[in-house]
Amino acid sequence: MYCKHCGKELSDRALMCPECGEPVSEPQNIRPIQASQQDASACNTASVIGFIISLIGFVTGIILISIALNSSSAAFLSSAYIYLLPTFAGLGLCILGLIRCASLGGKGKGFAIAGICLSGIVLIYCLIIACGAILSYSNI
Repeated sequence: MYCKHCGKELSDRALMCPECGEPVSEPQNIRPIQASQQDASACNTASVIGFIISLIGFVTGIILISIALNSSSAAFLSSAYIYLLPTFAGLGLCILGLIRCASLGGKGKGFAIAGICLSGIVLIYCLIIACGAILSYSNI
């Protein structure tokens, strides 16, 4: 950038011209404000999408895994844990949203925490079921 008064080349961070002493008239703090608004929007978006995916993972995890355990089909039972993929995706997005919201103070913090809780419930449920299955097979 160049000084509007004397034409000398200035650095982008210059507040005033070193040649003529005139202040630089362009405000330098516009970009950080816009960037923080975009980051807060990204925080909220990641939290809401993570919550929705966690909710889908909660439904598929609880209902479909319960159906799979009561099913006599070995193929359906062996593929039952594929229903945990939305839970892990939602958990990852919610953690990402929570980290971003914590640093920016965004509005999506509640959605992120709720999504993490839903995902945690499903994972604990599956862990209990897996431990029960291991114990039942070891007693045979």
